[in-house]
Amino acid sequence: MSKTVETQAVTEQPQAVALLVAESGIEKTKAQTVLAFFSAYFEQAAKWEQEVKGLVITDAKQTKEMALAREGRLKLKEVRVNAKKTHDKLKEGALIEGRFIDSIYNLIEGVTKPLETALLEKEQFVERAEAARVEALRCARAEELALYQVDTSFYDLGNMPEASFKQLLENSQIAAEAKLKAQRQAEEDRIAAEKAAQEEQAKIAAENARLRVEAEAREAEIAAERAKVEEERRAREAEEAQERARLEAEQKAKDEAARIEREKAARALALAQEEAEKARRALQAKADAEAKALREEAARLEAERLARVEAERKAAQAGDAEKILAYIAALEAVQAPAVASPEAQTILDGCATIFARARTAAEKLT
Repeated sequence: MSKTVETQAVTEQPQAVALLVAESGIEKTKAQTVLAFFSAYFEQAAKWEQEVKGLVITDAKQTKEMALAREGRLKLKEVRVNAKKTHDKLKEGALIEGRFIDSIYNLIEGVTKPLETALLEKEQFVERAEAARVEALRCARAEELALYQVDTSFYDLGNMPEASFKQLLENSQIAAEAKLKAQRQAEEDRIAAEKAAQEEQAKIAAENARLRVEAEAREAEIAAERAKVEEERRAREAEEAQERARLEAEQKAKDEAARIEREKAARALALAQEEAEKARRALQAKADAEAKALREEAARLEAERLARVEAERKAAQAGDAEKILAYIAALEAVQAPAVASPEAQTILDGCATIFARARTAAEKLT
């Protein structure tokens, strides 16, 4: 309602005030007293309302009208501020009056309310006695059911008929005994399962121990066999080193004899140049033939070796390295032919290199 009054023109305020008084329910005389404090403000506002309606500004040169608008705004502000002060003063008085009325009422309430409470307690004696009996019965029945771990929040134990409670108690006892029996059976089953699992674990552990002992024995045999093979390999290498030293000594002797022979040939070169050239060509042809034969023999031996290695690899994976090393050792044990030309010696050295590379590759298998 106050919002409606604020949007109305000042000239319409008397009708709006009369409507407020009628709807508020306040005593008419008191309403007139309150309105008397604000009547002057209505008159001042009505005066300036007419000035505002007649004041129209359309040009920045209307400074007089603008000054009048300022004067009116300040006057209306003064009216509003004074009305607010009157409003606050009247409410303060009404507040003091309201506090006095509240104090009188509190005195009456303080006398009557305790008496009402005492009389109500006397009036409800039977109800309270019955409630106490029901609560005692509920507690007693709850204690009986607690023996069987029953959730009593779902039952009205205090008002439950005796026959119904006895049936509930009997059913709870039967259910608790059945649950306890099931728990005992479950525990026995668990213990039996654990025992069976322990026995199975013991059996598995014994089997693993037996397999471990067998594996260790096999590893020991393999290690012994490898040690034996290694010892034989070292012995062969020692023999081969001695043989190479002997061959080198023989070769040096041969080289020395050849050097002496070449010196003799050089001295006789002038007399037998043609014969020496023929002899050299014949020797070269023989060396080439021997080198070719050696290469073909080495290729054939290598092909046979590779075939045997492949066959042995397919037959047994475990001992491939030892077999290959034994084969290489057997090949290296064959006496190499004595050659005179550097080309033939190069071929023999190539064979030794092939054997060494094959031995290195075989040792990587181990």
